[in-house]
Amino acid sequence: MREPGPLYHVTLYITEDKRHSSFVVKGLLELEKKSYIELKLKTLPIYIYNRYVLGQGKFTFKKKGYPWCLELVVSEIKKRKSIRIGIDLQDWIDQFSFHSFQKCDLIYKRALTATSLNEINKIKKNFVIPFGPNCRAIVTDNRFKRINKKIYLRNLLIKAFLNPIKAINKIMKYSYRIPIKQISAGRDGFLKNPPQKKYIFFQVQYYNWNSHHSKVLNDFRANIIRRLKMAFKEQFYGGMWFQGKIDKKYADCISNVDTEFEIYSSFMKNASIVISTNGFGDSIPWKIVEYMRNGSCIVSQKNKHLFREPIDKDVIANFETPDECIDICKKLLKDNLTISRMAQQSRLYYENHLKPSSVMKQILNESVSLL
Repeated sequence: MREPGPLYHVTLYITEDKRHSSFVVKGLLELEKKSYIELKLKTLPIYIYNRYVLGQGKFTFKKKGYPWCLELVVSEIKKRKSIRIGIDLQDWIDQFSFHSFQKCDLIYKRALTATSLNEINKIKKNFVIPFGPNCRAIVTDNRFKRINKKIYLRNLLIKAFLNPIKAINKIMKYSYRIPIKQISAGRDGFLKNPPQKKYIFFQVQYYNWNSHHSKVLNDFRANIIRRLKMAFKEQFYGGMWFQGKIDKKYADCISNVDTEFEIYSSFMKNASIVISTNGFGDSIPWKIVEYMRNGSCIVSQKNKHLFREPIDKDVIANFETPDECIDICKKLLKDNLTISRMAQQSRLYYENHLKPSSVMKQILNESVSLL
């Protein structure tokens, strides 16, 4: 048993991003509550242009923003040693924070494959370490809310000064925008309560971004949904949900389940099998962590991005094609023992390796041990 009192003093430097960074903040707040650390929140310096891109064996600075990389200064209280680490939550394996490369001793990166890590090590050995996946996290701490809002407004004013015409257009668009309604079914009365039977669940967002990446993502997920509907009929629940209007190309993929998070969660929690597909840049999706936190039996598209700890077939069943996905689900629906075992293993993996406080505790101990 360790002696009472915090082991580390942690200064967390926050960016304008809160969607991804809330996972890190939540983990540190939980450790603070347990008196494992002393925690202070600060803002990073202003940097509008901060993108470092890896390609052709070298890093190149780009005049583009990069709001995804938090930085921590971790000090061991008794020994008074400290280390500065970056936590990069970007989806893309080739993009980094230039500031963290200049100022940090280590970077923990979410989007990382064995191939990209090998390429980085040829340039800067043992500098980048896998962070693994993160997920949606709710942070109620007022310190974080205040400082995040302060950073957002500060950066907004700077961007407006640098590009006033673009800023005015954004303000006008925001002022006259029509509230966006999330659509999960083409009729009123879509499902709000999960059925009391064995079923498969997969509900995803349609991305109406005008990009090749969003089209590829939408098409692959739509193909999975269509195949699941055809193969399992009333044993499949979910589909695609839309913001604003439905793209006719995917009208046959509309979800039959309400999009409200509590309802989505109830369908996920009661499902026999849940499906996961890769995110942008083939990154590990949030759903993996949500599913594991719930203790679900997971059938997932094979992912090349690195977890902090390896995952074996007892935790997740992987597929590469829609046909493989259907075959795996058919076999699992006939095997209650395997469904139960995989669900237990996924929950255990979450507690040990994906829970925000577990992830941050491991990172703090690991980084300080390298001093």
